[in-house]
Amino acid sequence: MTTFDYKHEAIRLGDSTYVIDRNFPVDVELEARITELERDLISPENTKVTLGNVLGDIGSYVKDLQAELKNKVSIGDPVGWLEGARDLENIEFERSGAYVYMNDVDGFLTTNRPLRNIDNPPDAAVQIRSAGVRIANNLKPDGGFDWKTFMTAGGMIADCITSGKVRTNDVEIGDDDGKILLTGGNLTIKGGGLEVYSTPSATDNGVMIRGNRISTNFVKNPEFLTPPNGSTDWKLYSGVKYDPSANKMSIDCSATMNFIGIDQMLDIYHPKATFQALFRTNSFGGSTPKSARIVLYNYDRNGQQLESRIQTEVFSLYQKNLLLTMPVVFPVDTVRCRLWIQVEFDKDEEKAMEILWVRGSYDDVVSQQQLDMYPKDIYNLDSKPEVQIFHVTISHSGLGSGVYRNCGRVKFDQPFSPPGELGSMIVLLTPYGSKSVDYHATAYSVDRAGFNLYIRTLTSIPSGELEVHGLAYRAGYMGNVGLSI
Repeated sequence: MTTFDYKHEAIRLGDSTYVIDRNFPVDVELEARITELERDLISPENTKVTLGNVLGDIGSYVKDLQAELKNKVSIGDPVGWLEGARDLENIEFERSGAYVYMNDVDGFLTTNRPLRNIDNPPDAAVQIRSAGVRIANNLKPDGGFDWKTFMTAGGMIADCITSGKVRTNDVEIGDDDGKILLTGGNLTIKGGGLEVYSTPSATDNGVMIRGNRISTNFVKNPEFLTPPNGSTDWKLYSGVKYDPSANKMSIDCSATMNFIGIDQMLDIYHPKATFQALFRTNSFGGSTPKSARIVLYNYDRNGQQLESRIQTEVFSLYQKNLLLTMPVVFPVDTVRCRLWIQVEFDKDEEKAMEILWVRGSYDDVVSQQQLDMYPKDIYNLDSKPEVQIFHVTISHSGLGSGVYRNCGRVKFDQPFSPPGELGSMIVLLTPYGSKSVDYHATAYSVDRAGFNLYIRTLTSIPSGELEVHGLAYRAGYMGNVGLSI
């Protein structure tokens, strides 16, 4: 090839150029790299150019990819997203430029266009130095390369890693506020919980594990973490507003109001359940009563309404939070229900009432028949289970918010038998009464004679008494029936 026909063109060694073959009915264009350049300084028209690294156009690559996809479909071989991602990346890789620069400062630098191209500067680069490799596919506002991918002896940093399989000894996800660890075949979650759903959109009941508690909550969007949409979760009625900054429902009250609130439809799979809702009032004192209630409209598979279930509680005079708990035995043949969470406060006041969260869990999810399927040796006489139920009253002169207090040593009525090497002692504590939602109770240093009782306040509590119900049990074995966490 000579430059005789293109006197106006300037070419350099390593440039990419399009080669046009007009010997076909339709011109054929190919992209090629100038690999050799022999200049004739006396007669420039005789300069000889050698082309190499011929690259096909995008059309040919797309046709090849389509043919491969058709072939896979025809033989029944599933087309994986990973293979498609590889093919598309290969197309982009083959079409990218490779202008190489080496010096003692930049090391080995490859760009997609020449560095001296002022009109169309390079915006992708790979740089290799003794410290490692870094990759950029964009420019920063100042015109420098936006390096985002790094490979060094210390590891790899990237915005996204696409892979078919990752083989490693340990995986750590997150930071000090919350971590997920995968090591030695074990999954450890710190500062969070595990939620399992059977549908991609998490529309089924799901199972949630947090700490030592397993919940089969079936209320959708129970903590209002996402805005309610009225079709798949909560429907809001007049006077109810969603507060996205605090993930709660605020309710404007009026002197002529009746019970108002939110509702959603639920599928029912079990004859018994427990519903809970946490309410808060921003209006203290006064003679006007403040009420909260849970209502269930139950239906059979034909849409016929069955007997309803209602539970109502009234705030005490200076009560701020109210936890309403409603155990339910559904009418026979119930398959659907409409859950209403409502408040009533006959006074003109904006945001006077709030709904903080709503939960529903099935009772007796594990039947005795299912328990009988597990090995019987944990029920034999060697286990020697023992149980004690107790009540603790704590007198105090007032507690501030966020207080963590040791209330002293609690002794059991009778010491438990020694649990033995494989045994365990467990204490379950439940706050009780009007202040039950204002603090947590925890047992530490548990042995067969007693434990240390600690409380942590969630809000300020005026002087008075706090009540805690407790259950302590001992068994001559470790672990839980049918489940190990």
